[in-house]
Amino acid sequence: MSPEAPERSMPPVAFVDELKQVLAHLNDFGYLQQHALAARLAATTDPPEPAAGIRLRRAVLRAIESMSPGADVGFRSPHARTYNLLQLHYVEGFTVQEAARELGISERQAYRDIRRGEDSLAVLLEPIFLGSGDVETGPELGAAQLSAPSREIERLNTQSRPVDLHGLLRQAQRSVEKLAALHGTAIVVTAPPHTTTEFLTVPELAQQLLISVLSQIVQTDSPRLEIALEKAHHELHIALRYTPTLDERSGFNLVTAQLADQLGWKIYRHEEPDGQQAVILVLPGSDPTVLVIDDNEGLVELLKRYLRGYAYRVIGATSAQEGLQRAQEIQCDGIVLDVMMPQMDGWKVLQVLRSDAKTSRIPIIICSVINDPELAYSLGASLMLPKPVRRDDVLRALRELGISR
Repeated sequence: MSPEAPERSMPPVAFVDELKQVLAHLNDFGYLQQHALAARLAATTDPPEPAAGIRLRRAVLRAIESMSPGADVGFRSPHARTYNLLQLHYVEGFTVQEAARELGISERQAYRDIRRGEDSLAVLLEPIFLGSGDVETGPELGAAQLSAPSREIERLNTQSRPVDLHGLLRQAQRSVEKLAALHGTAIVVTAPPHTTTEFLTVPELAQQLLISVLSQIVQTDSPRLEIALEKAHHELHIALRYTPTLDERSGFNLVTAQLADQLGWKIYRHEEPDGQQAVILVLPGSDPTVLVIDDNEGLVELLKRYLRGYAYRVIGATSAQEGLQRAQEIQCDGIVLDVMMPQMDGWKVLQVLRSDAKTSRIPIIICSVINDPELAYSLGASLMLPKPVRRDDVLRALRELGISR
């Protein structure tokens, strides 16, 4: 049996049909808000939830994401095929034919796998809509899955924000002070003059990464741990130097590695000339930052996957208001902007961005199913990319606009 098909009886046919309707209109919030499954979600809250369509969409997206075999499984691997087909077809808007070409399979095989994926989603979502499941925690999961490090990390706020690195280091130092006293370790934090300590990162994850690394070093009984912020070429480093008196465990634990991977930070160990050990955290400050403003959460994840390994940072905003706020905060190098969004559409967002002195010069790529280049350019867009969008198209557009390292 495939991993995405749990061993249990199939849900009622009527529920499966309702779920297929939702999948076919996953990006149509007006339709979702009026759907029977949204009404069931609204009935579970007191007072009734006015945005049940959004909760319905999020529940379906969580169920699809729970079918992912993991980043270490190849995109065209048979084990990832059902998940990728659901992502491409329903989340990213590819036709079945286009999705089949992306995965190098026949159209007939694609239809079979999509049907299988729909059935698996129905099994995952049945407890939420027909049983006692919780829409906010997503599909029914075993205890091991719920407590897995990756899921714990996902539960934290994953939005990057400008933070003071020196302040983060001080907080991490305070968290391990008692442990350091028990091991006789003095911790000294320094930052050279004129070094910018404001950095765009996810503070909740960065804080836990720093605490984890400091704790591991302190437990080597080093008498002194020196922490310094350093500039190296165009990168910012956090250097931790110490002299261990106890044997160290090789490498870092799983959670530390996953935190670093989620942040895009790199960790190196090496020996200093004076016999000290050093751990260097390399922060990805020199990579161009791309802000994606799109109410489709799946597109943000798609662009992150597309740009992984190409020295870009992708920050997502899932509403026009959030996008305008984040454009003010993060000083991004480029913006990918959708048009069809609730409350304020992309055309209005584009005009607001162009009328603000702080954002007026940022290159903006309109990426939408509405393919109207002349209108886009008349309102100040730098480029137009029609959906569904390909990796090569995105990379070509960013390079054409000079958004690259």
